[in-house]
Amino acid sequence: MVQDSSALAPFFRAQIEKNNQYNSVWGKHYRQLVEQIQAEKPNFSEATIRQVWYERDNGVSSLMQGGMSLVEFENAQKDLLTLTRQIAEECTQENYNRVIERLIKLKADGVLNKVYRALCNRAFAAIYPSKISSVVNVNNFFSCYNYCNNHFQLGLSGEREWLARNVDLKETLNRALGDDIDPIELNMSLWHLYAYEIQDKNCYRFSWKRKCFTRK
Repeated sequence: MVQDSSALAPFFRAQIEKNNQYNSVWGKHYRQLVEQIQAEKPNFSEATIRQVWYERDNGVSSLMQGGMSLVEFENAQKDLLTLTRQIAEECTQENYNRVIERLIKLKADGVLNKVYRALCNRAFAAIYPSKISSVVNVNNFFSCYNYCNNHFQLGLSGEREWLARNVDLKETLNRALGDDIDPIELNMSLWHLYAYEIQDKNCYRFSWKRKCFTRK
């Protein structure tokens, strides 16, 4: 049922209350990495670079497929440190585009096997939790974005990129919920909205065609 924007804050406060019910340990691990990054910035340790770019589940988001091999990561580690420092400079679409261009060059130079966009998204999410959600898969995030935009009649743009839409949605949610809202709890609630509301309904609707998997 479509509601107006006044229902946005009560809806997400109720979603946040369910976070521990869905996953009682995620918040602790998420917070640990975010605090570690903020404490080290911009002189990130090898352990932090490994968590941000290599670990399949780093506390912010799980990427069980499509990640780097250990050899690939170790060969690219210095470049990934440089990239992480660049990401930490500013959370803008322009900076995001520059990082992607650098990833494309690293692939062209044979340093990386792929252009790891989801890992790049996860790095931005880890460094900017107040501006970027933990839904790093582009299609999954767009599902969340469109759900919120349409369900609560927010009037957000449907033409922007993953990072810009994250910033728009988080700004809208922060205005509605107030300064006291915990950005990590809010990000967790966005993932749970996708996993238990949006994806579950799609799985039920199309279960006769395909099997659905839930992951951050």
